[in-house]
Amino acid sequence: MSELILCELNPSKFKDLMNEGIVLDVRTIEEYKEFRIGKPLLIDYYDTTFDKKLLELNKEKMYFIYCKSGIRSLSAANFMLNNG
Repeated sequence: MSELILCELNPSKFKDLMNEGIVLDVRTIEEYKEFRIGKPLLIDYYDTTFDKKLLELNKEKMYFIYCKSGIRSLSAANFMLNNG
């Protein structure tokens, strides 16, 4: 099983590490269109299939999750940790 780590990264550290995994953007499509970091995988937190889409992600990969304020990304990260 892969090591599970939940941590908050400052922008500089995020930039240094983002190429080592998959950047997951959990904002809305409108927010995504305004700006994005690199070429993230977008899964809208408010989409009714959000949980299902997270469960379909490759559990062997490392994910760097972000949103506007950190609340949605923390919720998504906790969901992912609690579901393997």
